[in-house]
Amino acid sequence: MKVLFFLLISCMLFSCSSQKKLTENVLNSWIGDSKQNLILKWGPPVQTTSDGNNGEILVYANRIYYVLATGPVDYWEYRMMYVNAAGKIYHWLFKRNPNPPNRIDMRVLL
Repeated sequence: MKVLFFLLISCMLFSCSSQKKLTENVLNSWIGDSKQNLILKWGPPVQTTSDGNNGEILVYANRIYYVLATGPVDYWEYRMMYVNAAGKIYHWLFKRNPNPPNRIDMRVLL
């Protein structure tokens, strides 16, 4: 039984690690690409805010919801894509937060 538990935990950790690397690779692939291409591929952002340097931050949100034996898991994944004044993506940020986009304070995410 302990071996089964250990294997289950190991698989979960490996899965999370693999997912994180995949997310990083996808987001890194956008560095240097244009805001226009991003919007064509991902659609319009749920929010846009200034980056404080004549550029902007495009905020994309995705709700994650699933049920475990211990109860539901419900949170939001936020991808912030930083765009410079020339319209090129120069940075990204990925965060998880329990609040939906209409209740999020951007200062908390950034």
